[in-house]
Amino acid sequence: MKQFILFLSLVWCCLSLAAQSDVTLTFSCQTEDGNYIQPDSIVIQNVDREWSDRIFYPDTVYQLIVGTDVHENEKIDGIAVSPNPFRGETNVHFALEGGENVLVEVVDFSGHPLATATAAPNEPGIYSFRVALSKNGVYLLSVKQAGKTTTTKLVNVGKGGGDALKLQNFTAEFGKAEASSDKAISPYPFQLGDEMIFNGYASGEVSKATVYHPFENDSITLVFGCPYLGDGLPCQNTPTVTDYDGNIYTTVKVGCQCWLKENLRTTHYADGTEISLGGDVASTTEPQYWSQPGCHLELQDRGYLYNWVAVVKDLPIFDEEDTLDTPPGTPVQGICPNGWHVPSIADGDRMFDYLDTHTEYLCNGWLGQNGKALASQTGWPYSYYTCTVGHDTLANNTTGFSLFSAGYCVGSTYDNAGAFLWTSDYPGIYVLGVHERAYALRLSSAQASMYSFVAGAWTAMAVRCLRDEDIQW
Repeated sequence: MKQFILFLSLVWCCLSLAAQSDVTLTFSCQTEDGNYIQPDSIVIQNVDREWSDRIFYPDTVYQLIVGTDVHENEKIDGIAVSPNPFRGETNVHFALEGGENVLVEVVDFSGHPLATATAAPNEPGIYSFRVALSKNGVYLLSVKQAGKTTTTKLVNVGKGGGDALKLQNFTAEFGKAEASSDKAISPYPFQLGDEMIFNGYASGEVSKATVYHPFENDSITLVFGCPYLGDGLPCQNTPTVTDYDGNIYTTVKVGCQCWLKENLRTTHYADGTEISLGGDVASTTEPQYWSQPGCHLELQDRGYLYNWVAVVKDLPIFDEEDTLDTPPGTPVQGICPNGWHVPSIADGDRMFDYLDTHTEYLCNGWLGQNGKALASQTGWPYSYYTCTVGHDTLANNTTGFSLFSAGYCVGSTYDNAGAFLWTSDYPGIYVLGVHERAYALRLSSAQASMYSFVAGAWTAMAVRCLRDEDIQW
């Protein structure tokens, strides 16, 4: 009886293995703020069997063949680029038919040719070229033979020694090229439950590594952190915002944050409560705003200047012995429209950290030197020192943040010393139960970076609001 049961168990195992179907994975890519993006390529790595493979857009479906006796596929579909994205130089492989001359060409997105090469293949096989590009950017590589053209995208995130294409080698043992398919079939061994790691690549950015153990067909979303795809453009789904007074503001995307592109110029809160026009004497208890045309900027560029109590609105006055009324990180709507909040120091740091990860936003690639990327190209006093906001102002505003030098005031005393933005944070310093100090962000013409500092709550400064849905980090 035991032998019969063992026999049935073996038969069941064999039938189970025979019934195992291959696994098809479908990939999509999106940013942390939920916007879908088009990948350039997706890397599939099998940790248990020590192999990796890469598929290129428009292929977003990958089929894993269950079994341990799978051999490498001897067909190459379309053009393979490795690595891609790359830093200055990369290798390109493609299959050609014999007997017909071939033209290989790299062009920029305007169609301007950067490098060309020709080959006269005597027999079918795989031809490998070395590509070098001198500038960062996205390019197109095309292979033309016998009236057929195959094209792929190249993403260069570094600098090569020049723009060049050079034949490296030829391998005759592969079959001839076929058009790219909608499904990439893995040429490597795979067993159900293998540990897999997936990464997407898009315009030089890499997604967060996704660890997976496939047992059945599935759809997998690869998530990117804060790619600069779309930086400087209006925020998706919120290109403009209207305040209570009817002022319309444009928005701007910087990383995964959505900011107002302009300083506030409202005289009412979102609930309709009026804010008083300030006079010669500033207050720490009465919400006030000031208009300072002396800074030679139009109102749309400079906005109004507000004391801190006007900015945060409803933060209560309390005794010195009380604890902080608002837990750190809690968003404060204050003077901002519904769905928006006054940025915290953490919000500002998140933007600065993002800028540090993209050398395109840093002067000479130096960490922390982010001021020029945020400042507008006009309205800043001249500065002699390289990398400061006031030096070579045409190099400013690569993020599209468009920060003007609106200055600050205390009552009727005005100083055009740079850009000052209130935050919702405060250091817990009180006099007679009133907040006497609060944190702000500062950028001046002679500075290379924006930084936080503590200011008197009676000081009037500008306000930029941040969209609420971007507070989860």
